[in-house]
Amino acid sequence: EEGRSKQQLCHGKDQIYVEMAKAIFLYDETEEFQVLAQMNPGVFTSSIHSHLDVLKSKYQKQNVLLGQTGAGCTYEEL
Repeated sequence: EEGRSKQQLCHGKDQIYVEMAKAIFLYDETEEFQVLAQMNPGVFTSSIHSHLDVLKSKYQKQNVLLGQTGAGCTYEEL
């Protein structure tokens, strides 16, 4: 098989989202979020997952657009 080999994550995605929540809210200006993220970071996993899906979708749309018309475009033109 050609191309890159797939690597399996040693942790599930939910566990990764838990770690992301801890890192994101560690220095949040709202103390309530700081405490909640340290005591029960699983509360934030669905929000993080949803936000990453939105970012992935936006990235894919821009990538398609650039593939069609982006050759030679500057950052300002985009």
